[in-house]
Amino acid sequence: MGHTLNSQTYKKKKQLYTKLKRSCSHKSHYTEKLKHLKSTIQKQIRNTYWSYLESVIFSDTQGPDHKKKFYNFVKHKQTENIGIAPLNSEGHTHSDPVSKNNILNKQFESAFSKPSPLSLKQ
Repeated sequence: MGHTLNSQTYKKKKQLYTKLKRSCSHKSHYTEKLKHLKSTIQKQIRNTYWSYLESVIFSDTQGPDHKKKFYNFVKHKQTENIGIAPLNSEGHTHSDPVSKNNILNKQFESAFSKPSPLSLKQ
């Protein structure tokens, strides 16, 4: 069910890349081989990941080890969005949303000012 990645595949990829960089006349040949090998490696990685995921979710054992493995996987997949960090302006730290908004607006206004119309002076 699961595919394993071995170091030989990566070694072969590295060798192909080196040949591609050194080659002058057979670049398209090595490029196609490298592209195919990269695709193969990516498929192997995806298959290995999904095999692991199946083993975590659909494990035959229903004990505390299964629950621990599942919740450990879920815990590491979580991302936390804490928003914008406190900002310093004029020697003071501001953490409330309104003052952070004002500080960022002031910064963007200074960076992206409106272009003045061009005039033709002779």
